[in-house]
Amino acid sequence: ALAKKLMNRKTKENEGIGELKKYIKKNNSPNELTKLFHALFDTTNVIWKKRNEKLLNFGKRQRLTSEKISMKLDKIKELSKDHNLNKDEIQKLENEKFWDIRRFEDRRNLSDSLCEQPRFYEKRLGTYAGIMLENIN
Repeated sequence: ALAKKLMNRKTKENEGIGELKKYIKKNNSPNELTKLFHALFDTTNVIWKKRNEKLLNFGKRQRLTSEKISMKLDKIKELSKDHNLNKDEIQKLENEKFWDIRRFEDRRNLSDSLCEQPRFYEKRLGTYAGIMLENIN
């Protein structure tokens, strides 16, 4: 339970460090600290796997959206050969393409924060591990 609380993004790092230090005062044996480290590592690993799956799905959606945009561009190019006859269809595809591009770019703007999340957990695990190592005799 402590490992989940410490690795929760809502728990501020300084609060987590305080909780960890309280735990160390009560359970300052290498065996107990090793168990806590394993729990922290396992919790981080579960979170990391979930985040990685989300990143893979994100990439897949981006690829599919880019393929849709490409197909619409090809179709617009083909329909533009007889612009007057296909004016309504071209307009419809242009509008769809606009929204697909917007969705693609909005998602791309989120990509940095999505990629930052796994690093957050690794950094936090490193911080806690360092504190525990200082207290193992």
